[in-house]
Amino acid sequence: MKRWLLGVLLFFLCPLPVDAVELAIFISKDIVMYREAASALEKQLGADKAKIYIPGSEDHPAIETVLRQIEADRPALIVAIGSKAAVESARKFPDTPIVYTMVVYPERLGLVGHPNLFGVSWLPSPGLLAEKFRLLLPQARRIGMLSSLPEASWAQLSRQCENQGLDLIVAQIEDNSELPQGLRKLAHKVDALWMGSDPSLANESSFNILRTYALQNRLPLLVPFRLPGPDKAFAGISISPELTALAARQLILQLLKGAHPKEPLVFTRDVELTLDRGIAKSIGLSLPRPDGSSAAKTHE
Repeated sequence: MKRWLLGVLLFFLCPLPVDAVELAIFISKDIVMYREAASALEKQLGADKAKIYIPGSEDHPAIETVLRQIEADRPALIVAIGSKAAVESARKFPDTPIVYTMVVYPERLGLVGHPNLFGVSWLPSPGLLAEKFRLLLPQARRIGMLSSLPEASWAQLSRQCENQGLDLIVAQIEDNSELPQGLRKLAHKVDALWMGSDPSLANESSFNILRTYALQNRLPLLVPFRLPGPDKAFAGISISPELTALAARQLILQLLKGAHPKEPLVFTRDVELTLDRGIAKSIGLSLPRPDGSSAAKTHE
């Protein structure tokens, strides 16, 4: 009797093998990049091990419906894709291990520091980003950026740029309404523009202002997302859904084995580059040859 009881206890207390564990993949909303990340993760882990949950909308009732479905299925681990899914999962399931991806500034959302929360940064590490600046712009010396965020949010990138022989020149603004004033501060002082990841600038209006300014002043514009098509920017430096899923998979496998990841927030080892040959030609630059370490796509 005691031996049987010990066996039952070990069954429930010991980590289950990967092929016996159900994973809940909770997507904030039904958009292409979130679905691509979920599909890549499902493929890497096995479709029989993961169940994808997508709310009909981002409103509260739809989110609560999905959370109840996840609660009923009692997964051993939750993968949250997008800010909404990450925040709501952390609130609803504080005792369940959660791996989140595609969240910008998780620190601001209270997602860093909880013992059961682990994330994959949706931004390249400052060091990797500075390396790509140098790769894409071998002749540049000064990179301009506008930001409404405190200096602490870009100080590390500035230091990493220095290591690459670059000066990061930041024009502080209150919000995107001050973009024109901020660009005037950078006039004739920079060799390129980095759009950055300031949430207040993450909209089509801000992008169009930056794009127009860059073209008029023959400056290469670098953006933190995959270029959706030609004639958008000189280059996109981004974390693809596939790279995100690969990094998330490593965290998931560690957690399923009962291990505790060393870092609450990890960076991918590489980025995806999208380049625009037409933009490069229009501002008098040539595209660099791929260095072999980054996936690259060129728009003609």
